[in-house]
Amino acid sequence: MISPLMLTGLLWLTSFAELPAETQVSVRITRLRSTNGQVGVLVFNQSGGFPSDPTLSVNQVLVPARATELVQTFSLPAGTYAFTVMHDENGNGRLDTNLFGIPTEGYGFSRDASGFFGPPSYESAAVKISGATASVSITMNY
Repeated sequence: MISPLMLTGLLWLTSFAELPAETQVSVRITRLRSTNGQVGVLVFNQSGGFPSDPTLSVNQVLVPARATELVQTFSLPAGTYAFTVMHDENGNGRLDTNLFGIPTEGYGFSRDASGFFGPPSYESAAVKISGATASVSITMNY
């Protein structure tokens, strides 16, 4: 016979088994023009806010641009995500543009998605993430 204390312990242990496993996602960013400034990565799990609203991203990181190729790792539950990368070369905290709104600093998207007269859609940049590990490659555009 199982005592109430043992039953409580078993229920407590099995509740951990139901937690969704996180995937270690390595985002490889290539062709950074320089090691000046910082590189920002935004992670989105929906089209709302994509590609540039950090308040609607599910994860974000800002790291020094130490090399012309970087790898940033995220722990994410299985799902569909789109990644945005910005190379803020002058360190002013934003993606600078010219008079016509064309970026003068580096940017990139998962699946190397591109838009026509603007950023790509969430759907064109979205990747399915599952398993223990996954990798995403992003080539910078200048």
